[in-house]
Amino acid sequence: MAEERLHVSRAMQPCKGNKEPALILEGEGDLPTLLERRRDDFDAYLRRHAYHVTHRERSINHATQSRTDLTFPTACFEVEFKAGFATIALIK
Repeated sequence: MAEERLHVSRAMQPCKGNKEPALILEGEGDLPTLLERRRDDFDAYLRRHAYHVTHRERSINHATQSRTDLTFPTACFEVEFKAGFATIALIK
């Protein structure tokens, strides 16, 4: 079973924390459109800076069960738009 959701909130709320190194995405359009077009780049950025992976494995009577969870906690990003690109930085 796999579940994948990405929600871009329109509400601007202050976030406290330190900025991670930024991701620069070239392209035109609003943020959801740009993220959809450059999904692989954004996913790679999140894997480096935000994903949490847990793995459990157990064996009972020669039967092995394993489970791997990949979670991305709710996070804040600083997004800056310039002509032709956006700079996105995770706030931790």
